[in-house]
Amino acid sequence: MPAAQWTTTEQSKWLQALLPAYIQHTEHKNYSHFWPDTYTKWCTSWPERAVIFPGIPMDVSLTKAQENDVQEAIARRKNVRFYFLF
Repeated sequence: MPAAQWTTTEQSKWLQALLPAYIQHTEHKNYSHFWPDTYTKWCTSWPERAVIFPGIPMDVSLTKAQENDVQEAIARRKNVRFYFLF
C-alpha cells in the first residue's frame, strides 16, 4: 500500500517541477543551494501558520500558544524529506 499523500496536488506538482534541478545537484552530490532555496520557496508559498490556522488572517496576531504551535510545525516541516516525491 502506498504511503499517504502529505502534499496537496498543487504542492506535489510544484515539487515534481523541481526534479531536473534536483537531479543536477545529485550529479555533484552538493545540495547546499538546492534544499535551502527549495525550503524558502515552499514556506513562502505555503506558510505553516496558514496551514495550521486557516481561519485566522495573516495580519491578525496569534496567541503565545498558537505561535508555539506554528514554531513546532515549522520544525517538523524542516524534517520532511521533500525528495520522497521524486
